[in-house]
Amino acid sequence: MSLLDSLERAITVLTPRLGADSLSVARVAVLSATTAEVAVAQAAVRRAAEQFGALRSVVTLSVATVTSMRQTVLRLSSLSAGLDTSLNERSIVGDRADTPHERGYGNPDVMGAGAAHGTHLAGIVRTVVGNGLAVKQARDSVRIMMIRATTDGDERDKDIANAIRFAVDHGAHIISMSFGKPYSPEKGVVDSAVRYADQMGALLIHSAGNDASDIDQTHSYPSSRYLNGERAGKWIEVGASNVEGNAQLAADFSNFGRESVDLFAPGVDMRASALGGGYERRSGTSQAAPVVAGAAALLMLYDRTLSGRDAKRILLASVAKFSTLIVRRPGGKPTDMTPFSRLSKSGGVVNVFNALQMLFAISGR
Repeated sequence: MSLLDSLERAITVLTPRLGADSLSVARVAVLSATTAEVAVAQAAVRRAAEQFGALRSVVTLSVATVTSMRQTVLRLSSLSAGLDTSLNERSIVGDRADTPHERGYGNPDVMGAGAAHGTHLAGIVRTVVGNGLAVKQARDSVRIMMIRATTDGDERDKDIANAIRFAVDHGAHIISMSFGKPYSPEKGVVDSAVRYADQMGALLIHSAGNDASDIDQTHSYPSSRYLNGERAGKWIEVGASNVEGNAQLAADFSNFGRESVDLFAPGVDMRASALGGGYERRSGTSQAAPVVAGAAALLMLYDRTLSGRDAKRILLASVAKFSTLIVRRPGGKPTDMTPFSRLSKSGGVVNVFNALQMLFAISGR
């Protein structure tokens, strides 16, 4: 378990004991360690404070704090790699990086660096499908195809395009995509692959990103909007919601957009499979996307004739609405409030029960 994973776990242990409005490095240091679990959590916070000195000045420690730190570490890692002119990470895939339309390269190794991310997301899909709403036979019929399109972030457009095509050509009905970036130099290549998936009936589900940005106004890729302005018909863009609800319903790191984000889904402190065994908690829109993918899989399990377009329509129409709820705008000051209904097209959070009820009503079951 990484240092940030340990810190995130420590925060979930200590918050109920100190209160969310008073959990800080200083308060944790003087907390009486009444149990072994508390002592371990205190040690994790202490190690993190020693490693990341800025933590000592954070007034309130939260899961969102760790998510922000993860993003900073990833950005610094990507920057370091980008400035290293001797680094060649593509030797293992055997392609020509300057040939955007190239296909047929790669290898069967899906475990390389950073595999914990995909492992956690696959576990979320299985958790949603096996949450008691599906019988065992239906749950076991869901198969997950692992496709590694990037080593550890900063994916190339050609890799994303080829991953989508590979998934479609090998029978994928739903493609869950938890990656993104603010630029797309070969967007036309990705658009072509998305059109192909759309024509073949696959439902693409994508995480909106963790920059607390309005992606109606900023660039975020891949996206459902093609270069010619049209939009993919079988694409769901997912923001992250917070289990705390009320004014904190929109996760403070989540991207949003009344035209670009379709719905929100749980994405904070999500417990799912850990690399090497066991479970861990992670947060991000990366975690929210597979919740929706799992919900779509459930719908398709109950109705094998259901199309990707119909699954999308049901998921958006059946969201839990919060029409009058005013929330803190992601990334804003504590006083920056906005109606939750304005943060996405549907104005709601995915609701699996509602979606199944709607499916049953449509099919007459």
